[in-house]
Amino acid sequence: MGGPNGDRGEIDPPSAGKIFAWAGLRFRLPAGWETGQLGIDHGWLESDFKPVMEFKTAIVKGRFSFRRHLKQLAQGSPLRVQPESLPAPWRAHLTAFQTQAFSWQGPRMTGTGIVLYCPDCRRATLMQFYRTGQSLTAFAPVLASFDDHGPARRPTVAVYDLQVTVPPTLPLKQFRFESGRFELVFGTRRHQVTLWRWSPADAALRYHGGSLSEFARQNGLPSAAPVSSQRVRQGWEWRWPATTPWYDRLKRRIQRRLPPQAFRIWHQAETNRILAARWDGAWDDDRFEDICRGYEIIS
Repeated sequence: MGGPNGDRGEIDPPSAGKIFAWAGLRFRLPAGWETGQLGIDHGWLESDFKPVMEFKTAIVKGRFSFRRHLKQLAQGSPLRVQPESLPAPWRAHLTAFQTQAFSWQGPRMTGTGIVLYCPDCRRATLMQFYRTGQSLTAFAPVLASFDDHGPARRPTVAVYDLQVTVPPTLPLKQFRFESGRFELVFGTRRHQVTLWRWSPADAALRYHGGSLSEFARQNGLPSAAPVSSQRVRQGWEWRWPATTPWYDRLKRRIQRRLPPQAFRIWHQAETNRILAARWDGAWDDDRFEDICRGYEIIS
């Protein structure tokens, strides 16, 4: 499936549209499409503040059935669902998947959808496209660039104006997208990385006398005293000791808190954004550096 290493790779050239990556999925957005709302395993995209596509994805345990999947869709919503043959404009792009297309009709809108199942990674993805006057060919670029696994997949998150690559060993645990403040938390019981993005940076810094370090103390910087601090490109970084006294470790274990290891914050003046990354738990310097290096603002 895909290339010789099992990775479908980049199917579309960069000009095909902005990358969207979320919940283990990745594809390119047609012109005018933007991120709407997101859940851990689902979301929707919009254009001119109107929905154009919804998606939901999950790893399947046991035997997968298209019939059961569509039945659950119809039972869990007011939609009327009817299986259809795969539209001709989509066929050439989906040879790596098992597929089932369908038409759907709701109280106010109608559309065409598809269920994609990858037998390699056992991921099933439901995509519902809204009929907004466009032909089915208009949705083909989404399916042509769609991929759900592979060793060279980058990035793992690309939504709104941010993009980052996080190893699959650090799954997304929670997130918040608020006006001016984004927060993403990835991790396991042993280690956790938290990413922030604030905008506009000039307004955020104004309330802290223009000081990035003062802003950090009010936004994400751990209260425990660090062992070192240093200037980094466009910002600051603080580090904590790799080992702590037994009574501190016991206290954190009781409170179910991981010890802080590093906090980095930087001001991207060219995008008027503040970005920050914090690592807690078992320390991995190389991984932290890779995450910070790949964390960026996209236009």
